[in-house]
Amino acid sequence: MKVTATGILNGHEITAEVVNPGDWFGKVWLIEIGGCYVPIFYAVEASDESTAIDEFTDSEFGHHIKVSEEDRADYNEENSTYAGNAAELVDLDHVAIHQIPLKYSCDRIPNGVPSAEYSAGKLRFP
Repeated sequence: MKVTATGILNGHEITAEVVNPGDWFGKVWLIEIGGCYVPIFYAVEASDESTAIDEFTDSEFGHHIKVSEEDRADYNEENSTYAGNAAELVDLDHVAIHQIPLKYSCDRIPNGVPSAEYSAGKLRFP
C-alpha cells in the first residue's frame, strides 16, 4: 500500500512518498532532493538524520543519491560519504533534511492522519 505524506515547508505545501511507513513510531524526516527546478521529497521514518539517510539509501529510491560506478572516479574516496547497510558511496550535495509535522494518507486514509498516529497502530480499518 502506497502511503504519502503532506505538510508545509517554508510556506509551501509538499507531498512526499513515505519510504518506510510505521518503521519508527512516526518520527519522520523529510528528505529533499534538489538540484533541479522542482525538488523531489521523500518521507523516511528514523531515529535521527543519519539513520534516515541510511534507510533512504537502502530503499528503492536510493538511486537518487547513490554514486554510480562510472562516476566514482570523480569523488575523493577519503572525503566522501557512505551510507546504508552496504556502506555505499552517496552524494549529498543536493540533499536537505527537514523535520516538520506530516500527515500520512493512503487509499484507506484519504484525509490523512498525523504520522505518529499512523505508526502507533491506532488506526482501525473496516
